[in-house]
Formats: sequence, structure tokens, C-alpha cells
Amino acid sequence: PGGEAITYPPAPPTSTSYLIGALQREGAPAPPAGTTGLIAVNAVASNYFQFMGIRIIEGTGFTDTTNAAGQVIVNEGMAKSLWPGESPVGRKLRVVYDANSPWHTVVGVAANASTVGLTQDANTPLLYSPLNAGSFFTPAILARAGSGSASFMPHLTAVVSDIDPLLPPPTIQAVEEAMRPALENGAVKS
Repeated sequence: PGGEAITYPPAPPTSTSYLIGALQREGAPAPPAGTTGLIAVNAVASNYFQFMGIRIIEGTGFTDTTNAAGQVIVNEGMAKSLWPGESPVGRKLRVVYDANSPWHTVVGVAANASTVGLTQDANTPLLYSPLNAGSFFTPAILARAGSGSASFMPHLTAVVSDIDPLLPPPTIQAVEEAMRPALENGAVKS
């Protein structure tokens, strides 16, 4: 009651998740040993793009969220950075952190969106992977509540309890409230 939708991002919209490594496109030479950087990544639930209003502008969303499938979605910024003037759909990439780093197949391109923190440009290259049992992120829960949202709060608490009854009751906070410190401090790029 009062809830319209729910999804699980790796962190609240005001946060950023990163992998440490170097990106390698299939067919490109391996990065030199010791090359590392921070790669913006979001492990997301299959309904995340629809929930957040982010269009898949090429290809598809995730069709198989298992680790074995190795599907990823890139944003426009990453597509232009790694495959300028070309389609990345069907191409492979990997985050090199050791010799056994797995290859992933790009299944879609998401429109650029400000999802990796309020201070980052929406064009920042971003990699999306499916949130599944093998994900190493601790997700947040995003819920969209309509009119009568106050009656939705106990149901959101129940969702957390269903995930793990040993978890403490959640701190429920409106996105506007979570974003207020960054907005007040002028940390938002325009």
C-alpha cells in the first residue's frame, strides 16, 4: 500500500561504487602490469533501469543475471570511451585485476544519468553488472512511494526483514533528505 516500485542499487543515489583495476577491450593489448584505476560500477537489480527512468538506448537489459553469463551494460560515456563510433553490443571487456580476470559481454548501452554521485558528470564512464548472489556490494533499497506513502513505511521494513530477519530495522530516508547536505554545500555539478 502506497508503494509503486522497489529496486536494489549497490548504494544510495548519492554514493559511488568502484572496482580497482584496468579496463581491457577484447582484441586490445592487456594493460601494462601494475596499471590500476578506479572504475565506476553499479551492480543493479534487473528492474533498476526502469525504476530509475534510465533508457536502454542500444541492445537490451540483462537477460541472464548469473555470474556465469557475464553480462554487463555500459553507459554512453563508457561506450564512447572504449568503442568510439562503434557499437559495443556483443563486444567483450574485462576489469583486469589479475591474470584470471573474467571477460564480460556487453548486452546494452544505457543513457548517461547522474547515478554515481551528485558531484560526478553524467558522462562519466560507468559499468553496470547484475546484482546477484555473487555480487560483492551491499545494496541499498530504493522504493518509490505514491500518495499515502506513510502507510508504505511498515511494508518497507518488512521487505528488509524478509531479506534477512537478523538485520536491524532499516533507516528510512527520503531521497531529498539524503541529498540535502550535498545540495546545501554546493557539491552538485550543474
